[in-house]
Amino acid sequence: MPQLGASALAVLLLVQHVQAIPPSLTEAARLEGARPREILAHVVMPALRPALLAVGILVFVTTWNEYLWPLLIAPRQEDATVQIGLAQFQTEGGTDYGALTAAATLTSLPILLVYVIASRRITDAFLRSGFR
Repeated sequence: MPQLGASALAVLLLVQHVQAIPPSLTEAARLEGARPREILAHVVMPALRPALLAVGILVFVTTWNEYLWPLLIAPRQEDATVQIGLAQFQTEGGTDYGALTAAATLTSLPILLVYVIASRRITDAFLRSGFR
């Protein structure tokens, strides 16, 4: 349930990509004697690779930015996630903005790195999702 929002977008994106695969590709593979498993592995999955990468990154980013669910489920402070750790910079005595900004910058680096590496594929997956 906590990741339902990301899952709905993932399902929508994947459904659009599957619908965009021309039926002639699977029919040609079937005529050449490919079994359903081979059609899936050699025709459908390569066509879905950009969409699967985009969905993986979207779910990763959504999970990385979770605050409420880890706050509810982490019993001890040692089990807390990075986002909960960032919130601990705000105390009754005030907020240490310098340390909070430095920590926020460091925690955003993994997400930024993943996006920079895969930005072309993410954009390509979203652009192709609506075309048939």
